Amino acid sequence: MTLHANSNDSDLSLPELQAARAQIYQWFSQQFLTELTEAHWQALSQSQLAPFFELLAETGLVAEVKAYTQAVQQLHQQYGDQARIRLASDFTHAFLLSGRDSALPYASAYEADADGQLYGVATQVMKQFLQDSALSVTADFNEPEDHLSVYLAVLSAMAAKFSAPLAQTQLEQQLDFINQALLPWLPQFVAAVQKVSLHSAVYPSLARLLLAYVQQDQQFLSNPLLSVAAPE
Repeated sequence: MTLHANSNDSDLSLPELQAARAQIYQWFSQQFLTELTEAHWQALSQSQLAPFFELLAETGLVAEVKAYTQAVQQLHQQYGDQARIRLASDFTHAFLLSGRDSALPYASAYEADADGQLYGVATQVMKQFLQDSALSVTADFNEPEDHLSVYLAVLSAMAAKFSAPLAQTQLEQQLDFINQALLPWLPQFVAAVQKVSLHSAVYPSLARLLLAYVQQDQQFLSNPLLSVAAPE
């Protein structure tokens, strides 16, 4: 899924950091949206994404990246040619069954009075946010607006449209979105993923990696030195 607009490495410029963040959030968005295609699985299992994971590790997430990549390799070694099929089954069981059996990737499912029900307040809030932000999901996206992938795609879009004259305002908006829209429910979702019985640790470790990255990104955006780096 892509949203259409109507790394913390100190050696990178602020625009370069935003481009890296956009790439990372878009990758996470795709991982939680749908099961991997054969081409994507081959790229992942054959270490073709090594530079990308090095970028993630450089943000301080060495342990989380290692856990995820090791889970991928263990799945590949255990199931061979059947690994992608097993992973597709894991995707279904992790995210697509009932709230009692899966970790539903929707903010509404984690509202205090929702009891796992979808299309709650979060759906309407996110729908209005997209409209107000002149963003829209692609026509083939058939999920509620409060799907996790939408939140991650929003952050990708925010980072990608970085403009130096508006830098400080844009960074503050991204931090507000993380604090107010994503982090209030993401830890509950990640905890739920850990409890689902699956063939592999790929999706549980992916969820932990995502949470660690979002929390790291929150700290990055909260850094007062950014206001110095951002042009007036």
